[in-house]
Amino acid sequence: MHLTPATISPKRPGLLGKFDVVGTVHLLTGRVPASELSKRLHSLLQEREDTLAGASELPSGRGATVRVLGPRVESVAAAIQTVVTVARATILGGGA
Repeated sequence: MHLTPATISPKRPGLLGKFDVVGTVHLLTGRVPASELSKRLHSLLQEREDTLAGASELPSGRGATVRVLGPRVESVAAAIQTVVTVARATILGGGA
């Protein structure tokens, strides 16, 4: 995503819409199936009410990518921290 507010408003539909903050996480791994990881993270993100987010499998099948939109840095950062915690537990083993 390339944002150029001087020429195109990032608030237009298809970009940030009503949100002010965007965060992206790329998780690269071959230790767990990418479909399992992306489905788990996507489901987790749908539980949040303060952000709009989703996760999808990387084209290589070697991980997942997560995109989070939110009204404030704090809400996006909290969602990303949750993603990192759950991904780490999923990839390395252990509870989350």
